[in-house]
Amino acid sequence: MNQKQMKRLYIERFYLNRADDEYPMTVRIILQMKDDVDGHLFEEAVAAAQTRYPYLCVKLGVVRDADGSEHYVYHDNPRPWKVSGCRQPVCLCSEEANEHLMAFQTVIRYR
Repeated sequence: MNQKQMKRLYIERFYLNRADDEYPMTVRIILQMKDDVDGHLFEEAVAAAQTRYPYLCVKLGVVRDADGSEHYVYHDNPRPWKVSGCRQPVCLCSEEANEHLMAFQTVIRYR
C-alpha cells in the first residue's frame, strides 16, 4: 500500500460521520432548556436552519473508482431534517433520520 492509499484510508476511516456499531463516530449534544420549548416552533426553526445551511443537507454514499476501490462521498439530500419527540437517539444515516447525518429531538418534560 502506497502513501497516497494510506492517506485516503486514514481520511475515510477516521473523519467520516458514521452511525453504526463498527464506527460510532457520532456526537450527541443535549441542551436542557430552563423553560419548555414549543415543539412546532422548534420544527420551524430546524426547517429554517436547513434552508440557511444547505451544505449540511447531505447523505453518505459509496462509490467505486476504476481500480474497484470504494470511497465514501456526500450526496445532496433534499429530504427534511428529522425532528423527533422521544428520548431514544435517532440512528443517523438511516431511513429513521431521512438518511441525514444529523437529527434533532425535543423531549417533553412532565411536572
